[in-house]
Formats: sequence, structure tokens, C-alpha cells
Amino acid sequence: MFKSNVCRIEPSFELVDFLEGKGAGMHEIPSNLLEPRQVKVTNVAGAGSTAATLRFHRGSLVPVVTRKVAEAMVADNIAEWCPQSALVYTRENYLYDKDVQANQLEYDQARQSGEALVLVAIVGESRSPLAVCRNIVSGCCKLDSVYEEAKGAIEASNTLLVED
Repeated sequence: MFKSNVCRIEPSFELVDFLEGKGAGMHEIPSNLLEPRQVKVTNVAGAGSTAATLRFHRGSLVPVVTRKVAEAMVADNIAEWCPQSALVYTRENYLYDKDVQANQLEYDQARQSGEALVLVAIVGESRSPLAVCRNIVSGCCKLDSVYEEAKGAIEASNTLLVED
């Protein structure tokens, strides 16, 4: 499996083996194959003054906690780990992507790899008010699901990125 430059996590052999058997698509990653990178606060009152900081990440500010703080929050039943999924494309579909075509190095590496699949991204809780607005503006969001998407984005606002 070709690991793309856009996927910033180096996958383990176990994760690659798991994904090879799955093919293209979005696949939930078992927690024993990759450490979680997000926690969702489930007890806001218990979180108190959790030591979160703001970091610029993918075009916006996001709240970040250290792994030590995240582990303590989970142990104290203040938060839970968010599941992660792997986004895998066929090489053909990956090469068709306009963003990949705009990056000559990425395009050439994928084209020359000979691999059938490309690991594009590791995806956690990615809903946010900004993402919902982008989807609506770009036409990616179905109008009959706007309410559910917005509700999910509000719920996702309690999600913290874990920084190692």
C-alpha cells in the first residue's frame, strides 16, 4: 500500500496488513493498531479547567491536550477516546483527485508506486461548524441532512485533539 504525503501518520505493518484486506473505502481502525488522537469530553462539569491549549490545525484553531491529560480524563470518566478510520482510495481514484494532480511530487510518487491502494488519511472526529458550512457551500451536504450534520458539529465541539 502506497502511503501518501497527505497522510501524516506513518502506519504500522499491522495497520497496513489490516487495510490491505479491506480494499478502498473508509475503515474503522481497531484501537490496538493505532493510538487514538482525539478525546471527546462526556462530562463537561467534571472537566473543570482542563489544561487545553489552542493550536492552528488544518485552517482553524482547535483545542489540544497532551496525551497525559487525555489519558487522565479517560481514566476519570470525564472523556472517551474517539474512534479513528482510515480513508483508502484506489490508486486510479487518487490520481484523479484534483489536489493530487496539483502536487507534482505526490502525483508522480503515487503513479510510479505500482500499488493498488493509497492510504489518504486517518480520520477522527472531523465534524465542526466550519466543516458543515464548507459542505453546504460546496454542495457536498445533502439538504435533508443539514440538521443532523449541524447537531453533530455542535456535539463534536467537545472534542479535543491529543498532542504527543
